[in-house]
Amino acid sequence: MNKSIDIEWLKQLVVEAGKAALKSRSTMSTEIKPDNTVVTNADKEVEEFLWSELSRAYPDFGFVGEEYGRRGSLNAPFWACDPIDGTTNYVHNLPHWAVSLALIHGGNSQIGVLYLPMLEELFWAVHGQGAFCNGARLSARDQNTLDQEDTFCLSSESLKALPISSLPASLRGLGSIATEMVYVAKNRFRGAVGMNPGLVDIAAAVCICQEAGCEVRRLSGEPIDIQQMAEAGKLKGPLICAPPQLLRYASKLLNTERG
Repeated sequence: MNKSIDIEWLKQLVVEAGKAALKSRSTMSTEIKPDNTVVTNADKEVEEFLWSELSRAYPDFGFVGEEYGRRGSLNAPFWACDPIDGTTNYVHNLPHWAVSLALIHGGNSQIGVLYLPMLEELFWAVHGQGAFCNGARLSARDQNTLDQEDTFCLSSESLKALPISSLPASLRGLGSIATEMVYVAKNRFRGAVGMNPGLVDIAAAVCICQEAGCEVRRLSGEPIDIQQMAEAGKLKGPLICAPPQLLRYASKLLNTERG
């Protein structure tokens, strides 16, 4: 199926969406959603733009977005879109926010494209064809331990909810789980942990990270079920992304401390 998808067009589309979001900061308006998170006019406009373009190019595919939910069937191939992952960063003019788009088919993330407009970094991957950032192939470096100079990322909820004192690493949090995960693929972080992530938050990053040699699992070690996440909207509990040896090491530390 991937052969029929124009990855170059998808990359251009996501970059165009990201640049539009960046431009929209000058006329930004915000409101609070029922879950007490912030949403901007740019979130809504970018999602509508991507839906409009994708539905025209691939009319038989479904679509799931952060702001407007499900459109079409989840039994056919479908797009998973977070128009701005890291909206709070966007609002406060912090650079770590991204436009995230994935194609889900057969219960797997087949294509992932993620663009950080303020940093001009474009990540993408196609299942079985590798992962890239601005044209350079990504290969995550594995290791079987951590030291105090290794950077390890935890989402805001993870930092609050998990016992993290056992991790012998320099801990970070960026405010965008998608960015945190692809930074593992790029070797900026050794690993990343998120809490209760939504499918649209991580779908593109999952493909990118897996193609770079990482695993994405529940902190308990169980694999994530993309199709189940699509039906439920999110994963309940913590998720970890890291190369295989490091994932097992960090998971053991965090699970032991959790009791």
